[in-house]
Amino acid sequence: MNFERTIAHLDMDAFYASVELRRRPELKGKPVVVCGSGPRAVVTTASYEARKLAGIQSAMPAAVARRRLPNAIYLRPDFPAYREASAQVMDVLRGNVEVVEVVGLDEAYLNLTGLFSPKAVMRKISTMIWLSLRARRILSRRFVTGCACFPLGKFCPSKDYRPTRTTWRPALKAFTNGSKNRRPF
Repeated sequence: MNFERTIAHLDMDAFYASVELRRRPELKGKPVVVCGSGPRAVVTTASYEARKLAGIQSAMPAAVARRRLPNAIYLRPDFPAYREASAQVMDVLRGNVEVVEVVGLDEAYLNLTGLFSPKAVMRKISTMIWLSLRARRILSRRFVTGCACFPLGKFCPSKDYRPTRTTWRPALKAFTNGSKNRRPF
């Protein structure tokens, strides 16, 4: 397979919860949900324990999460702390890849075009992010990075194509023939 145009997607699972667990080590192993408290509040993220116990997921109404798991620990989002952790992650990305498009505090697209081994580069970057944040006591545990790496040549309208949330999903669906099996590292 010719990787003429290779884009990687980095998405850090339970990022906000990991930042919170690092700041509050006494919460490790307990169901933690990060969400607002208003009537229209939604779950920002949940620890793996909350996900497993009650199926709490991101974007779920906070009221539903509180009904499903009333004994969980509910924390208000601390976006300055998340921005600090995110900035450190993005610095590691920019130090290793020329073109990085940040689409969220825990998500980015990376242009790996022309690199000899894009998958190896992503493994290296993932390890570097973890070591950097752990050394600074930002994350509590090894986070999961969801990465997909594939050629976009025939899906690109031009050489200046930059993936965004709206263009990434159709390209990924077309590349995988509609299956949800992304190419893991």
